[in-house]
Amino acid sequence: MLADQRQTQRKSVNIVLNKYIHGQPHLCCAVNLSRGGMLLRRVFEPDQLHHAVVLEFQLPGSERVLRAEGMALLGSPGGRSCGVRF
Repeated sequence: MLADQRQTQRKSVNIVLNKYIHGQPHLCCAVNLSRGGMLLRRVFEPDQLHHAVVLEFQLPGSERVLRAEGMALLGSPGGRSCGVRF
């Protein structure tokens, strides 16, 4: 089994957000969040390789819309989850 290589603590969240792939928004849900990235559960998203993404979301209790650029981490094709590193 591989050792956990995360360098920052994660916080469990349940946030619906837009993940922009090649400029097109796709619905997904954030499962956890840290200073270094997010784990996303795919909802409606094409099964295609992509690297650079833009995330658009609101933190619980905030009206402010945040946008963050990140790199999608490789996952299994057709997998239900995707990591994004900020």
